[in-house]
Amino acid sequence: MKKGIRRYFIILIVIIVCIVTLVDCTNTQTRQEERTSASHLIINWENEVQIFDADAMENTGMVENIETLAWIAPRGGAGIDTVGIEQIQSQNEYIVESSQYLNQDKEIINTEGFDTWVRVVQEQVMPTKETSETGHGDYLIYKHGDNGYLAIQSGEDRTKWTVWELPGYGEWLDKEVAMFIRMVTGL
Repeated sequence: MKKGIRRYFIILIVIIVCIVTLVDCTNTQTRQEERTSASHLIINWENEVQIFDADAMENTGMVENIETLAWIAPRGGAGIDTVGIEQIQSQNEYIVESSQYLNQDKEIINTEGFDTWVRVVQEQVMPTKETSETGHGDYLIYKHGDNGYLAIQSGEDRTKWTVWELPGYGEWLDKEVAMFIRMVTGL
């Protein structure tokens, strides 16, 4: 039974990678513009908020991984079978928390009370007609309990977000952030 499930997940992952690769090839210019629109990362990890510029993002795959999840989540892939919930900024404590650091100059700020979260700060990408591009602003991925949550800011209204539950992705996010911090800071 376990071999059958394992085989199913491997096939599912291969299909997802093929789909992402196919879409990537057909929309290469658009995807490159999206990637270069990220100006910085704001990360809350182990009771510290740290801000990283675009140079730090180039050496790791974390932003690309979050962008891939942002592409997959609305399409229901990778075990993400929930429907996105639309929220205004003030309805989500993680969005409110991460928003207060948008204009910070300090590199490290002590904080308490929130699980791991990462905000990819970027220019708004407006929805494109006749393509699958729905438009977006910032991405916020956060851990709450064992699950992860992905929030995508609207491309048209920066106060509106859509949030997807990512079952079981909480531990993945902790590991992803730990790797990023170690690669960028050497700690």
